[in-house]
Amino acid sequence: MHRRGKNILTYFVKALVLTSLLFIAKEGLQATPEKNIPKHRDSKTLPKSTVVHEISIPLNQIESYLNELTTLKASFKQLNPDGTVHEGLFFLSRPGKMRLKYKPPVNQVIISDGHFLIFHNPDLDEVTHIPLESTPAELLVKARVNLKKDARILETGSTGTHYFVKVARPDDLEAGTLTLVFDQSPLTLREWIIEDQNQRITHVILDHVQKDISLPEALFIYSNH
Repeated sequence: MHRRGKNILTYFVKALVLTSLLFIAKEGLQATPEKNIPKHRDSKTLPKSTVVHEISIPLNQIESYLNELTTLKASFKQLNPDGTVHEGLFFLSRPGKMRLKYKPPVNQVIISDGHFLIFHNPDLDEVTHIPLESTPAELLVKARVNLKKDARILETGSTGTHYFVKVARPDDLEAGTLTLVFDQSPLTLREWIIEDQNQRITHVILDHVQKDISLPEALFIYSNH
């Protein structure tokens, strides 16, 4: 097993999704820059003028949404701390499985096969396996989600059109935070915002979300062929 990509994947793991979700290595890659990306955790799906009310939100409805979700497919845009932008496709099959496939020129894949979070960079011939239960991605793919039990809830709020929940690992508050953003009607996962221990912010924004659709099992099987 090649380990040169360990630091890159650790950044993703502590920063995700989820998951959460990956700060891509620049070796041999030319990411598309996007100027004037704010260096804070504000949601990219919400207008800057939006007033956020830090009120109690229906956590039970959010947990029910996640627990009743079987599969999900969406396109995503990932805004990295250095201002670069990556795009790709996100697949989720609960419990246990997900896949992030980045569009060229980023030839990289992240797979959760139910046991490990697997990072594959074919350009550098790198493969890294990390136990799923030790990553924030487990929160999205575990069989039963209980936010109050599975995470430390730091902040909740509503804008009138979106809910957000900011959480941290209960056993490691210094590892960073994950903010989940949901459309309120209908309730839909729209974005996650990751802040690592060095206050670097990564946004992953979902679009064209389809849920409870048929997904081939092969999406969640790692193969080096």
